Amino acid sequence: MEIDFESIKKLPAERRKKALQDVKAMITQEIDKFKEHLETTEKLLGIAETEASVLEEIAVPETREVEIKGLFKRKGLEEQIEKLSLEERKAVQEVAKKPIEDVYQRVKDIYTGTEVRDTYEDERTRDIYALGLAVKRDAVEKGEYRIGEKAEHLMTAAEKLTYKRL
Repeated sequence: MEIDFESIKKLPAERRKKALQDVKAMITQEIDKFKEHLETTEKLLGIAETEASVLEEIAVPETREVEIKGLFKRKGLEEQIEKLSLEERKAVQEVAKKPIEDVYQRVKDIYTGTEVRDTYEDERTRDIYALGLAVKRDAVEKGEYRIGEKAEHLMTAAEKLTYKRL
C-alpha cells in the first residue's frame, strides 16, 4: 500500500484531517490483518516443530531390498500381489521400502481427504499402500526389518487406516 503524503500535505486543513484519518484507519486494518497472519504462522510453526521433534525421536530403520515372494504369512497376500500389474507390484515394493513415517503421512493424507483424486485411482493407491504395509509388517514379524516403538505406533495407525481383508 503506497500513500502519497505529498498530495495530502497540499490539501486544505479539513480535507487533510479527513484524509489522514482514513489513512490511519487503513493502516490499522492492515496491521490487524498482519497480526492475524503472524498468530496463524506462529501456531502452525509450533505444530510443525512438535511434529519434527517427534520424527527426530523415531529411529529410521536401515532399508534394504525387499523380495516380495516368501515374505507373506497372511493367506492370499501373495496371490493378490500377483494379480497386480508390473507397475503396481513395483509401487508395492516401493511402499514396503519407504520409512514408515513417510508411509503413514501419505496414508493419512489419502484417508483424511486432503487429496482430491478420482475414485478408481484412490482405490488403487489404497490397495497399493495396504499391500505395501502388509509386506513391511511381514518383514518386521520375521525380524528382517526392525522399527522402534514410535514407528510401530505409526505403522499400526497406517494399517488401521488401510485396513481391508487381505
